[in-house]
Order: sequence, then C-alpha cells, then structure tokens
Amino acid sequence: MATFQGLTLGTVTPIDEMLMEGMSLLSGSSSLVGKAKGVSVADSEDTNRHMIAINVLFSSGDYKDGLKMFGFHMAVIGGTGKYVGANGYATVKAVTDGKNDSGVDNVKNFLLCTIYIS
Repeated sequence: MATFQGLTLGTVTPIDEMLMEGMSLLSGSSSLVGKAKGVSVADSEDTNRHMIAINVLFSSGDYKDGLKMFGFHMAVIGGTGKYVGANGYATVKAVTDGKNDSGVDNVKNFLLCTIYIS
C-alpha cells in the first residue's frame, strides 16, 4: 500500500475543449460538433504517459449524445442517449495545421481522435 510520503506528483490538467469535425481548422472548413470535458494526469517521471478521464458531449450533427472515456489507452466505458452501454476505444494522434492563406506560418497543434464503438 502506498503512503502519502511515497507518492510523487505529476501534472493534473483540466480539459475543456471544443470538438471540431474536419481537418483544416485555420481555413474555416471545420464545424463545431460538441465539447470535451475532463481531466488529464501526466506521470511525473515520463510526461508522455497520461491517464485521461473525459466526457465527450456531442451537440450537433448525427451525434447529439455523449461518450465517456477513461485510461491510458482511451477505453470507451459508456455514454448517454444512443451511446448508453457503448464499449470501444479511441485512437489519438497529434496533428498540425501549418500555414494560413497568405503563406505565413501560423502553426496550430491539435489532437485527432478516432472513436471506435460497438
């Protein structure tokens, strides 16, 4: 059993982000489909490892319900509305959108999530 003295601190980051559909956010071809709210906890020794607990709330399009995801590997552990009892996983990949229409570098970093549910 761990004691408080034996625990090391990591970084706890709140998540409150817009969910966009489409790949080019800078060109305006993406549309808002909802919000993601939750928390990310980074390992203090290896900041590339994160535990994430997140609610994904869709507000438009064909979705209009929500999913709950948890863990290092983003397991889908349920949802609301038509996603009640959903199981699956999500893949997450870092992507960038690099130049604006004038050719000036305007690099933005995003996370591309693909969700697989049954």
